[in-house]
Amino acid sequence: MSHDLYPLSPYDDLPVHQTPYPVSYTPNSDYSFDEGYMWGAVNPKLGIYLLTGFRITPNVDVIGGHAGINRQGRIRTLRFSRRWRQQMDTAAGPYRVEFTRPMQEIRLALGANPSGIEWDLRWSGASPAHLSTHHLAVHHGRRTTDQSRYNQVGRVEGWASIDGQRFELDARDWLAIRDHSWGVYEGRPPLGGQNRWLPPQEVPNARRALRFSFFFITENFSGYFHLHEDEDGRQVLMNDASTIIEDKFWRAYGLLRHARSMTFDEAMNLLSTVRLGAGLKLIPGLSVYMLNKLLIFTQPAHLAALESRSPNEPELRARA
Repeated sequence: MSHDLYPLSPYDDLPVHQTPYPVSYTPNSDYSFDEGYMWGAVNPKLGIYLLTGFRITPNVDVIGGHAGINRQGRIRTLRFSRRWRQQMDTAAGPYRVEFTRPMQEIRLALGANPSGIEWDLRWSGASPAHLSTHHLAVHHGRRTTDQSRYNQVGRVEGWASIDGQRFELDARDWLAIRDHSWGVYEGRPPLGGQNRWLPPQEVPNARRALRFSFFFITENFSGYFHLHEDEDGRQVLMNDASTIIEDKFWRAYGLLRHARSMTFDEAMNLLSTVRLGAGLKLIPGLSVYMLNKLLIFTQPAHLAALESRSPNEPELRARA
């Protein structure tokens, strides 16, 4: 193999290799294999939303991304791209991302450019990153989606400007989010998605009308959830995620029906999973209203009141 095709990069100094070749070599030759990031920061009081991200598609040797500001409904966006292997770095022109403390702190820098947008931001994680269920879809034996993804909630501080008008970002007032995914993701034109030449899909794609991501942070908690809905507002599962969700649902349902003792955290996780299954109508007649009540009445304070005990006692039991 020629080293001219797959040169050394700064990443090769790290113990991260998963093949016998430099990191610039990609063992999967699918055009749909890529890796990318998204960051967002919002201040509701000011009506400003900052959004940026990029994706690297090694099998076409491209890094491309965007940076934008939505200020009270008016949007300004910068787009950029370049060849990837000639400079394997998370930068393109005036745009640069520096992972100063992985999973904890990231610097987002955007220098002077024709769009009039500039910034220098420090993104800080407010909670651990959450790894989503692996996304796998198969079409006639070929993996059309084989992707990992994690999300994280944080805060951001620094400064940003548009057309020379600069404003400061205080971490106390700015909620920040991020998304990182990598792998094969269903082929999309122009590099993929030529389905008219292929056999019909064994499992038709779910009809998706709404894709919604929700991040939140409070004084003591933070979290994230993601959903898809069809035209009638019913929650749907993408690709073959239904098999994974159904298995989790039936396991949770069985434990809740037959277990004799469990922790509060376990009960909350199981009830949440069963509630999702009920919303997807995996069991006809299972009441979402009843599950919502269980999520409330199995809280420690409610169980303590039911048994006339202190909520601080080590063991409280819920009766069917």
